Amino acid sequence: MDTGMGMKTPTTDEVRDALAEVDPEILIADNYGGALIGYVELWAPERTGASPTTVALYDREACLQILMNEGLTESGAEEHLSFNTLGAYVGPYTPAFATILRTPLVSKPLSEMQTISLT
Repeated sequence: MDTGMGMKTPTTDEVRDALAEVDPEILIADNYGGALIGYVELWAPERTGASPTTVALYDREACLQILMNEGLTESGAEEHLSFNTLGAYVGPYTPAFATILRTPLVSKPLSEMQTISLT
């Protein structure tokens, strides 16, 4: 899919292949292939020791849509995702789920938002 900015959105298989190249131990969440958007590095010494762990990253809203497409109501999908997926810890490679802020949720331009320095 073309993003309109000259960039192509990778397919689920392309994202899975990229994840396998980054770290073959990355866990993939069952049933949410269409919501897989990439990966994120987590720094949580209590979980991962002295180095960051790379985990699969899913679009939370897309996960909910997948569940609703399977016949769950919006509240049923929210409950299922919260209890059965977000609440499941399966080790340091447990996938992460992002809430993507999309228009119209974001009402200010990025230039007006407060930033912090991480260094």
